[in-house]
Amino acid sequence: MNRYHTPKKPTPTPVTPALRSPLKWLLPGLLLVIGVAGVSYFIKQWRADTVQNTYPLHQTLSLPKETTRLLTPTQTPATTAQQPSDEQLPALALEETTFVLPVLTNSDAPVKEALVQLSSDLEQWLSTPQLIKAYLTVINDFSQGDRIQKHMSFLRLNTAFSAESDGTAWQMSTLNYQRYDSFVQAIDAVNAHELIKLYQHYRPLLTQVFSEFSYPEHYQLEDIINKAAAELLAAPVITTPILLSHSSVMYKYQDARLEALKPTHKQMLRMGPKNTQTLQHKIREIVQELANTSP
Repeated sequence: MNRYHTPKKPTPTPVTPALRSPLKWLLPGLLLVIGVAGVSYFIKQWRADTVQNTYPLHQTLSLPKETTRLLTPTQTPATTAQQPSDEQLPALALEETTFVLPVLTNSDAPVKEALVQLSSDLEQWLSTPQLIKAYLTVINDFSQGDRIQKHMSFLRLNTAFSAESDGTAWQMSTLNYQRYDSFVQAIDAVNAHELIKLYQHYRPLLTQVFSEFSYPEHYQLEDIINKAAAELLAAPVITTPILLSHSSVMYKYQDARLEALKPTHKQMLRMGPKNTQTLQHKIREIVQELANTSP
């Protein structure tokens, strides 16, 4: 062996990995143990806190019950505006207009005004003085089946009675019926309920006039009104031509039964069937309303 010959190295003794580097695995192991312990403690503590503060995932919403808050005289709600006292509130009560009954001699103007409010077309039939007495006198005549011309002069029409002839016979003209159209329409426009209310207001004045008729004490104002209504309702409705006989002075009915009718019924015949039916219908309404409110 010369000096340039490399000597052989001795063969090392084999060792196990654990014995080879004991510090290389010790530190990571310790860290893993500490980490697992820390995580376990953290989970345990989180579970304990969760038990103490448990809330359901879904809550049912409900409105709180309304409660009455009682306030002492010195307390007022912070968000409620101060309400005005009764003394500060304006008076809103609506009082019905008080009816003042006039004396009979001064009643024409208020009676006419009140009737025109019920039907404006009535105005032309309300021009006579002493309205209450004039109309109640006619009603009294009608209650006896009578028609006294002088008592009805204020209701006189502007056109005369009309008849027509076909060369062989006279008959009542249908133009004669039209004379009464405006009068009947004015009455038909009246509201029966409102008319009876007006009647009740002025009943003391009507009773004052009624007392002048000198009826027995048991006879009442409503008795002559109902009797007059009954007379007008009993008038026949003739839809066929009404034949007349003509004398030198006036016309008469050829039919003896029609000629024998009461003056009130003959008056209704002159109005024609349509006007008669309309007027009778309104009379029934008024009488029924009067029966419902009679004292």
